[in-house]
Amino acid sequence: MLVNCDSGLARPGASSLALLDRHVAAAIDLHRQVKHAQWNVVGCGAAALRGTLDKLATGLDYCCDLIAAHADLLGVAVNGTVQVAAARSFLARYPLDRADARAHAGAVIAAVETLVGSLRGAAADAAECRDPETVALLIEIARFIERDMWHVRAAAAAAADKVPRPRVMPRVVADPNGDDRPGAGWPDRRFQFPAAAAGHGVGAATEILS
Repeated sequence: MLVNCDSGLARPGASSLALLDRHVAAAIDLHRQVKHAQWNVVGCGAAALRGTLDKLATGLDYCCDLIAAHADLLGVAVNGTVQVAAARSFLARYPLDRADARAHAGAVIAAVETLVGSLRGAAADAAECRDPETVALLIEIARFIERDMWHVRAAAAAAADKVPRPRVMPRVVADPNGDDRPGAGWPDRRFQFPAAAAGHGVGAATEILS
């Protein structure tokens, strides 16, 4: 985004106000997207992802507070209502369906990457305007959100590992001594004692071929 740096402005950093306003709108939008994902994730790994998304949403609230505090130092108001944020946010529309952890994590990560990339671009614009305080703020927020995005990636990977897969259970054959109590059988090691050898030691064993 190109910023018109007006060196004649009386307040230092005033040329970056458009950047702050634009990104607080996107951060509010992302916060609501993350809460939507938290409320609508289902399936394997959903509980773990909900906790991670809740922390991300809390972090985004903190980031919005940082932007508001910086704008207050510049003596301007921050447009922080949902209506204004929805109109000004540059994030893509979030899918509204219920979905599994991998789908929601992927959508959240895509939105976070969009915001982080824009924050870094905005920091470069603020640097051109010689506004180091805004540069430091935007980079700090980008790093903060990236850290939380790593936790979302980890939760998504863990959810993928928990997807049920076909399992081969070991066969259990009857105890040759006739003990048929629950759990009394022996694990099948591809051998079975013939009935004639029961109670007479190891005896002759026949290999199970099927």
